[in-house]
Amino acid sequence: MVQEIALRLLGEGFTLSELSPEASYRRYFRVHGKQLLLVACDRGPAIECQEILTSCSIYSPTYGKHTDGGYLIEDCCDIHLSDAPTSDNYLMLIEDWHKFSRCELAAGHPNYELTLDTDLFKQELKQFVNSYLIGFKKLAFSDIDLQSINDLCAALARDASFGPQCLQHRDFHCRNIMLYDKYPRPTWIDFQDMRRGPIFYDLASLYTDAYLDLNDEVFGLIIDAVEDLGDEHEMHAEDVHPQFQVTALQRVLKALGTFGLLLNNGRDDYADAERRASICAIALLDQLPDYYDLRKYLC
Repeated sequence: MVQEIALRLLGEGFTLSELSPEASYRRYFRVHGKQLLLVACDRGPAIECQEILTSCSIYSPTYGKHTDGGYLIEDCCDIHLSDAPTSDNYLMLIEDWHKFSRCELAAGHPNYELTLDTDLFKQELKQFVNSYLIGFKKLAFSDIDLQSINDLCAALARDASFGPQCLQHRDFHCRNIMLYDKYPRPTWIDFQDMRRGPIFYDLASLYTDAYLDLNDEVFGLIIDAVEDLGDEHEMHAEDVHPQFQVTALQRVLKALGTFGLLLNNGRDDYADAERRASICAIALLDQLPDYYDLRKYLC
């Protein structure tokens, strides 16, 4: 199937090599000698989403031709933000994100009606319970305990979706940011699911990034950005950090649900990410007494 798609897009004489599989439905293949990637998926290129990034001078890989089942995209090589997680790179990334967050999706945009809301967060936390706590950690719960967990997750979904909203990348972490020497600033990828959501969602994704260990200076840059964003949206100062922490907890539990599903399916390459996410979730629960009862299931 991939060869047929490549033949339609590239003609004869191409050589493909598959890149490491992602945690998504897409498969990526490097086209040797072409500075292109072939993306095999049922969804076409996210051209309208890329236009949003371009409108605020954020770099992203250029799309090429597309056909049923796949498309071509510029190959930005193999250096991710995780390979150079310097304060300068994070500062540029956060500056660009602030510009992006002020954009609005037009009524005709494919993602216009998509939101990071309570219902979506409930679905994600249901996966955390089923795929991570039960499927991966093999915990057995009484009906009473399971109801208590579900009640806490429902409350967390409501609390995490509370407050002002702005545009979010939706999967904002170091593996979705490339450092491509063609461009002077970080290059964004996997932006096709952008949508409105709680203002701290993407910053919480950076803060709870399970793919690397951040240094204190980068953590400080993220917290400074959180405070600036709270001011920009006229939040009361005493509400900013609690709301950010709740958002971060929902995000990292959502990630644990994904990692649990992947690990259950034999993707042992996500073991380190699961470990980091678990440590981060425990640290957040230590600061959030309303959800502290979840902590014992993560230890």
